[in-house]
Amino acid sequence: MSHSRFPSEHSEANGFTPENYAGAIPLTPKEYCLLCYLFQNANKSLSREQILLRVWGYPHSTHTRTVDVHIQHLRKKLSPQVNIQTVFNFGYRLVTASPPQRESAL
Repeated sequence: MSHSRFPSEHSEANGFTPENYAGAIPLTPKEYCLLCYLFQNANKSLSREQILLRVWGYPHSTHTRTVDVHIQHLRKKLSPQVNIQTVFNFGYRLVTASPPQRESAL
C-alpha cells in the first residue's frame, strides 16, 4: 500500500505530524500508514477492526495481533513525543495535548 491512500494534510499532535518522522525516524510503510491514520483520528478511540480495515484493508479478523504489534513498534520508535493509549478491550487512541480546533460557520 502506498502512502497516497491517506491525505497529505494531517492533524498535528503536540507539534508533530507524520511527515516529521519520514526522514528522522525510520518507519516501515505500514508503520507510516498506521501513524497517519492515528493522526487523522487524533483523540478518537479506534477499534482494532477499524484500524485493520483502513490500514491493512482486512474486512474483519478476530484472531490477529497485527495491530498490537505495529502499535508496539510505533511506541518504541516515537515515545515520548507521540502518546498512543490502549483503550481496554477495544483498540487505541492517539492523544494530543489539545484537540484540533475546527472553524465554526457563522
